Amino acid sequence: MIRLDPNAIFNPPGGNGLPLPIPREVWDGFLAPPAGGRAPSTAQRADLGRGWWAMGAALDGRMLGDRDPASGSPRPWLLTDREGRVHVTARWEAGGPSGADRRGKAELFWARLRLPGGGWIEIEPGTARHPLWGRCDRVVAAGTAETLARYAAVAYGKLVFLPALEDPSALPAGAAEALLNFLALLMSAQNCSAARYRGPYPTARLFEGLRRSFVPRGDLEQARERFQDGELALALAGEARENPVEWAPRPWTPMEPAEGVSIRYRDGIETVWIGDVPFRRLQGRPGPEQKATLPAGGRVWKIPDRNPPEYGVGLVLLGEPHRVFLILDDVGRILRDERPRESTVAPGPLLPADWRELIFAWCALRSTPPLAAAVLELGRESEVRWAALPLRLGAVQGDRFLVQSALAAQYRRLLPRADPGELALMLLSDVVSGLLPVVLGRAQSRLLETAGGRSAEALIAAGAAAHRRARAVAERLAPPLLHALAEGRWLEALPAAE
Repeated sequence: MIRLDPNAIFNPPGGNGLPLPIPREVWDGFLAPPAGGRAPSTAQRADLGRGWWAMGAALDGRMLGDRDPASGSPRPWLLTDREGRVHVTARWEAGGPSGADRRGKAELFWARLRLPGGGWIEIEPGTARHPLWGRCDRVVAAGTAETLARYAAVAYGKLVFLPALEDPSALPAGAAEALLNFLALLMSAQNCSAARYRGPYPTARLFEGLRRSFVPRGDLEQARERFQDGELALALAGEARENPVEWAPRPWTPMEPAEGVSIRYRDGIETVWIGDVPFRRLQGRPGPEQKATLPAGGRVWKIPDRNPPEYGVGLVLLGEPHRVFLILDDVGRILRDERPRESTVAPGPLLPADWRELIFAWCALRSTPPLAAAVLELGRESEVRWAALPLRLGAVQGDRFLVQSALAAQYRRLLPRADPGELALMLLSDVVSGLLPVVLGRAQSRLLETAGGRSAEALIAAGAAAHRRARAVAERLAPPLLHALAEGRWLEALPAAE
């Protein structure tokens, strides 16, 4: 049964106040128990009359849609999970506000997408402009006129390319994923077999982001190389070229088994959000079964020797789970819930200066050359402190970067039974892994602020010089620091307890 009040569907709260013109009899048919007790399958659309249809989604979710009167193309209007929570609402029609025709044909008028934690964003097609892309669609905070991001206008009724977002870091947590998944959902409904990305930033992070809702054609590693080929020149030139890699839609199905828990389900449970913090399962493989194979950070892993299968959701430090927040079955039902309560994070001890310098050097080496210069600049003016972060490996608080202090406790616990050299390297690697996303996000904002008026050649040269400086720092500081950690001489630099 759909939990959202029909009045809220017809008059969305906090939205633009425009109702969804779904005929009442269609809505009643969508809400009615399925004939014979069986819901529509994920492969067939059940006719609800007047061109409307219902279709099953994974894990007993449901989709409501109609057909474009001109082309006959299917158009999703509503997506719910098995709990009856609405995750997508879309309004399709010809024209814009007050009957003003924006596109001259039946198209998307607006869409609202649910975010982890229960917030919403809205898509407003054709309501903005960009100096590079011309007419743009924009993402706004639901119920406001605040523009969060823009992207080149697309024809939602017949998608032919994937657009670049102006500034994904400006979006709320999970918003970029929700937007990409909405496009994948539309492409899948339209039986569109593949589309290409059209934009100036074919980065490794974007490639991984696209993989969460699409599948690249051909060999994965070859596709990764082709996608990123020339990314630096394209980014600096700002050219919105069409990338050669083709992406087939494979959207995930959202569900919320409990307040504050959001699950992305595709080939099993792929991502679990606790509030606005994502916990990822490795893509492209069944998932790690042994604790020692788990990479650092918020992870989802299959728990060994459980039948039926169970999955842990928690924080992995130094290759092993440090704390488990949720235990799920293989269809996302919560078997055990031990989420921490929200608390104010108090910064702890300051990391030594040579740790900070090495951390930012490694972050610079793992970024593109122009970004490397901004990363090193951040390292000179920022401090890094240990902190007992409830859910994350790393965070940013004003001009201060915070790293999970539980790493120190895990290090002390594992040291007696681990190879000291390997464990020391894992510790520094996990620190960098925790801080890398927030450091790169800040560096990207810094680059956008300072790059104006500088030529692409100047930025490339500055970035190459920054990479050389970062490499020199890593070669100078890493060996003695790792050696001191392995011998226990740096333990006083670690917090004594969480």
